[in-house]
Amino acid sequence: MFRYFAATTARASSTSRLGQRVVQSRRVLTGTTRVGQIRGMSTQQNNSLSDSNVRYTIMAVAAAAGLSLFGLAGYAMFFGPGSMYPKPVRNLLREAGMAYMRPPEKQDLPKALECYEQALAQLDALGTSDSQHARDMPHVTGLVARVATVCTEMGDLDGAIEAYNDLLERLLGTDGMRDATTQVRRLLDDSLDKNERQGILRALGCANKLAETYEARGQRSKRRSAVLPHARAASTADADMAAQWYGW
Repeated sequence: MFRYFAATTARASSTSRLGQRVVQSRRVLTGTTRVGQIRGMSTQQNNSLSDSNVRYTIMAVAAAAGLSLFGLAGYAMFFGPGSMYPKPVRNLLREAGMAYMRPPEKQDLPKALECYEQALAQLDALGTSDSQHARDMPHVTGLVARVATVCTEMGDLDGAIEAYNDLLERLLGTDGMRDATTQVRRLLDDSLDKNERQGILRALGCANKLAETYEARGQRSKRRSAVLPHARAASTADADMAAQWYGW
C-alpha cells in the first residue's frame, strides 16, 4: 500500500517549520510596510473602488494571504492521494520521500529534487493527452510547490524562483499573473467556485513566497557586491521584484 503521503503528513505535523510559517504569515500581514521599505509606496493603484472598499479589500486580502501561506505550506507537504498518480510516478515519489522525509542531517536533498522533477516531467507529459493530469490540477501543482520548497532548502534560490513562477502560471495563467486586481475581485465574489477560490488563495501564498525568495537572493547578492561589482545591480533588480510580488 502506498504510504508516502502518510509519511508526508506525519512529518508535516511534527516539524519545527510551523514556527517559520507563523513568522511568514505575520510578514504578509505587514506587507505594505515591507513594500515601502524595499521600493517605496506605489501610487499607481488606479481603480474604480471607493476608499472604503479599497480599505476593506486590503484587509480581506491581507488576511487571506496570511491564511494562504499556511495553506501553501501544507499543500506542498500533502498534495494529493497516492491513487491519483500512475505507478511509475508513485515509485518516483516514494523514492523522493525516502530522501526528503528524514531528519535534516540525514536528508539527501539533491536526490529528492531529482526524483520530484522526474515525477513532474512525467505528469506534464501525461497531461498533454489526459486531462486528469493537466498541468493545473492540484496533485500536479502541489508537486511544483514541493520542488520550490526543496530548492529553497538546498539554497538554490534561482531554482526556487523558477518553480514559484511556474506554479503561479499554472494556477492563474500568464494573464492572471499580471492582473492582481482581477484576482482580488474574484476572491471577494461569494459566488466563486470553491476550487477556483482555493487556487487564488494558493496563488497569494505563492506570490508572497516568491517575493521572499527574490528578497533573499537580493540580500545574498548585496553581501557579495564587495567582491563582485555586478552583484549590486543584481541585488537592486531582485529588490524591485520582491517589492512587486509583496505588493501583488
